[in-house]
Amino acid sequence: MNSIDFWKKELEKVTDLSRVLDTSQVTCTKKLFGDNSLETEPELTPEQQDGIQDFRHFTFRTRGKFHEQLKRILRSNSVIAHLLRFFERGIVRMTFRKNTDREILGENTGAQMTPVSQGMYHIIFNTRFFNDSGLKVRIKSCNVEYDWSNVQTKEQALVIILAHEALHARHWAIYEMALRVARSKGAEGGDMAEPAVQWLREQRFSQDLINIWFIRNTNVSPNRWEFRVDGRMISERMDNYIRDHNHITLDRALNEFKKDFPER
Repeated sequence: MNSIDFWKKELEKVTDLSRVLDTSQVTCTKKLFGDNSLETEPELTPEQQDGIQDFRHFTFRTRGKFHEQLKRILRSNSVIAHLLRFFERGIVRMTFRKNTDREILGENTGAQMTPVSQGMYHIIFNTRFFNDSGLKVRIKSCNVEYDWSNVQTKEQALVIILAHEALHARHWAIYEMALRVARSKGAEGGDMAEPAVQWLREQRFSQDLINIWFIRNTNVSPNRWEFRVDGRMISERMDNYIRDHNHITLDRALNEFKKDFPER
């Protein structure tokens, strides 16, 4: 089964989307990813005001108090749910777990979002910081330069970590959808960049988001979009994007949690 056939089969599972992927374009992007304006505009519409209600497409390899904290945040927080709407609908599945002994995460990395296949992403929590009781130590800094002075408890810190990784998951899902659109138009290899960028622009995603993965080659005529080849720098650009555009999203997730659970 090729990637487009796989994607069509996955999308057919979403009963409320009658036309999402055809041979020419993706439609209903707002239903898939939520409102693209969340990149800069924090307000959510009334129908977006709920946390995650359907957990069928989420897998939890978590236990104890930590598992309870994670589910409480996901059920209640509309901001994080908005970021994970693509996963709640089952188009891509999400697993939450702690890292194994063989998986080495950075010393200062609280969690890491990893696409393990085109149909499954993992958010992996660092056992250096997490056990079955939750966060073991207070985290006071991160690689997106967020102001942690507003974070007063360990569970509030989990909200920020989860929102941060949910942003990465959303952004990566957007990128992979753009590639599938390009393939559906018959493009392969490096030729996928141009139609992928075209679709991202049509869906009103920002140029800064596009620049994470693509670069405009002005040394050829006509100019064309190409894939960036510095793969190891992608994660840095994704963090820089969150640093520059999504602190307000992290703030909203935290403030909503404080309002809902002032005792936590």
